[in-house]
Amino acid sequence: MKKLLIVLIALTLVFTGCSLFNKPPEKPAAPKTIDVSNVKGPSSVAIAADTSGHAATASAMVTSISGLATAFSSLSQTPSDWDNGTYDSGTWTWSDGYGLYSIKWEAVLDGDYYNWAVYIDGNFGNQAYNNFLYMDGRTRTNGHDGHWTIYDDSIAPPYDDNGHYPVFSWQWDINADETEAKWWLYNGALNDELVLYYHYTDLGGGDADFIMKNEDFYYRVHSEQNGSSGWVKYYETGSPDPNYLVWYVYWDATGHGGWEEWSGGTKIHEGTW
Repeated sequence: MKKLLIVLIALTLVFTGCSLFNKPPEKPAAPKTIDVSNVKGPSSVAIAADTSGHAATASAMVTSISGLATAFSSLSQTPSDWDNGTYDSGTWTWSDGYGLYSIKWEAVLDGDYYNWAVYIDGNFGNQAYNNFLYMDGRTRTNGHDGHWTIYDDSIAPPYDDNGHYPVFSWQWDINADETEAKWWLYNGALNDELVLYYHYTDLGGGDADFIMKNEDFYYRVHSEQNGSSGWVKYYETGSPDPNYLVWYVYWDATGHGGWEEWSGGTKIHEGTW
């Protein structure tokens, strides 16, 4: 009886094997984005009170930095027809048609990550592409970290995989509770020339820190209570070296604040409002 039961189980597994063992994995999660709207500069009250213009400059600077970060965190693309991907032999595939050209997305599960390849075929931007590798990347299954690279071609058409070179790359890393996020943008391949680096930290209670830098400059914004108070520091180097501090502006919830100008580690001008 026991042997018969084993045989019956084995036969059941054979005939249901496709559903039990070939079930496709979950589709990759879309890349995570982070809301940085709680990083704000001096209020309109502070700007009106500061006749020197430093508060207005700081406000515009913080708005620009947070706006760039929002755009940067949304840089990663996903197929337009996300819900209709097909799975076959270990690969998820999406196809987007745009008239004269089409884009094919492929994602292959590799442990906790998906490896991506994106191909373009047809006439796009006055060029004829023949299944050209336009973009590739690697993303965690939950979307919290990953990287992408976009390619172009250095030789005459028809384009193919033999002539592509990296135009720019980007990378992101967001922690599990989404209170800290980092983004990198490179000119060329991953880890080539760093164009911009962002680092956002949600400190809780409406407080946040934001850093934007490359090798030539370093901005840090500290925002409290959703921007009602805080400060901005600007350095003319890629790190917060006091000898390269140029500008410091601070403000509080009452609309008051102050500014300092520095050179070579020495404060040369200051004022309050």
